[in-house]
Amino acid sequence: MTNTNIPTSPDVSPRPIKGSGLSQERMQSRAALRRALVGGKSYIHTNFEATATQPESEDEPNKDWKVTDAPPSTFKEGLYTLNVGDEHIGHEKERRRIEEARRFVHEVVLVGNDPEEQAPGVLGQGLELFKHLFPDPNEREPNALVRERLGDQAQRRGPKGCFDVIYGLEKDRNVVGIHHFSTIPLKGSDKAITYLQYTGSADDKFMQDNYGKAFGYRGHGIMTLLYAAMAKQAEENAKNTLDRPGGHAGTILESEFIGQASDEDAIRYTKERLVTHGRTGAKTIMLRMKDGKLISPHLQPALSSDAKAIKLLLSYRPAKYDAGKLDQVEQMDFDEGKRVVNAFIDNFDTEGFNKDEVEKARQQVAEWFANTASVELWPPAQLPTVVELAKQDPFLMSQCEDDFGDMDAHAALVSEAFGQKTDAAASVLGS
Repeated sequence: MTNTNIPTSPDVSPRPIKGSGLSQERMQSRAALRRALVGGKSYIHTNFEATATQPESEDEPNKDWKVTDAPPSTFKEGLYTLNVGDEHIGHEKERRRIEEARRFVHEVVLVGNDPEEQAPGVLGQGLELFKHLFPDPNEREPNALVRERLGDQAQRRGPKGCFDVIYGLEKDRNVVGIHHFSTIPLKGSDKAITYLQYTGSADDKFMQDNYGKAFGYRGHGIMTLLYAAMAKQAEENAKNTLDRPGGHAGTILESEFIGQASDEDAIRYTKERLVTHGRTGAKTIMLRMKDGKLISPHLQPALSSDAKAIKLLLSYRPAKYDAGKLDQVEQMDFDEGKRVVNAFIDNFDTEGFNKDEVEKARQQVAEWFANTASVELWPPAQLPTVVELAKQDPFLMSQCEDDFGDMDAHAALVSEAFGQKTDAAASVLGS
């Protein structure tokens, strides 16, 4: 999955999570969630190695790269070039990655409501890359629904949220990178946040199979460039559609806990995904309770009367971050943390899901915050495993028992997946 943004990390993008260990009911709930304006895990296609072959590049960064103002708040068709400036990057070191990306990406475009007339085939290419990056239908929003959302002006540009898709195009105008995201307002703030849902870049196989070119585009800064382009569009959305003159505050991403899966390969991948999130500048929001316990404030409301609420991790990448502190646990402003978490939950109400279930989730999160001493931002990969955190969080423990059954057995599986001896792990876990 590819949430890459900082210069020290290659562009890496999401593979499907095999054997996630979640019930079919919960997987269906997540699929439904991703039909919301803002929904679903942040699917970042992860592949930590740059492609072996090199794509064609310009001798110098593209001098003719189109410079076009952000489109108006309402637009109907075509593609709109997004020009990225220094104000849109998360950290100054990203500038080098963006300059590298501009050798390979001719332009970054925002997809309009109906791009086919002015740019035939581009949306189709983008959706094919989307399907290639996320072959598991449980992780991927259906292509037909993406088209529907792009064509629905009420969803694209409403006072409670905006949905956008941006593509990176190489010099032959083939799509080589994708970014699907939403922009939502923060209550009690003059800013908005983005919810990054899917992102990734083309590998060797996709380029060969679809464009007849024997090179891929991973490891060349494309995701860093698309992240900056997202920030550019989020500023436009915040100020001109959502009435948030303060602009773009940052980005939220969802993911499983470390070890929240049912086989060793998938368990290891839960950590790989978090490593990738961390490299983008994101940190996971955690609550330090008054009794010293550590819990995640994330809660997806039950999407129907016969479904259950789901707890995952919620990470936050501020619009500007300190690259020198990516490996440090930091304090987050209490009110800001509460606003960010509540923005995630409020969206379900906005999108018309069961109001009673949304209110239950809102009340549960309010109860957690009422018993919170501080809000902490954790480097994602440094978090304890789901087994350790479940021992501190009754809600999470109940969810894990539903998903995995015997928690002692699951603790052993997690230990084996990370190459730890079961007995040593049991000692650490207090069993």
